[in-house]
Amino acid sequence: MIIDLSQEKIFKESQLEINSKINYILGKNGTGKTTFSRLIKEQNPSFDVRIFDGFRGVLGSNERLNAVVLGEENTVIDAQIERIRKNIETLQEEKERIKSTITQPYDDSDNLWTDWNKKKINTEDLSKKLDNGKSKEQIIYSMKNCFLYNNALSHFESYWETE
Repeated sequence: MIIDLSQEKIFKESQLEINSKINYILGKNGTGKTTFSRLIKEQNPSFDVRIFDGFRGVLGSNERLNAVVLGEENTVIDAQIERIRKNIETLQEEKERIKSTITQPYDDSDNLWTDWNKKKINTEDLSKKLDNGKSKEQIIYSMKNCFLYNNALSHFESYWETE
């Protein structure tokens, strides 16, 4: 296939022959790549001509190329990925540790869940003992002498608010 270049002043030659089915046109800015590609498309409309129009479509908002070069190592990114991976691992371990303190244990060990459950049972027992026809003042007086004063008091205050 012969491309006529005679109407363009930018080229030294008046024509160029291309014999390959797939061609890449590379060059610095202002050397005629776009002009040459346009001529190919105009003179051979059935050809699939694609023009790379700069990096605007692949640059991020930071004006850096948002691309990864395959087959080459990037030690900076690898180090960042490793740091993030270790941070995720640490956070997952911390999550499991916290979860083990607030859920019912599989054995007879004590944790926050067992402490809360014991106090809840004690508070319910205390509520039953104290609420046997006593006045609000009598119950509060009795609760002041109890280590569960705050829990029981909030229980009864919400109970009296509903009456």
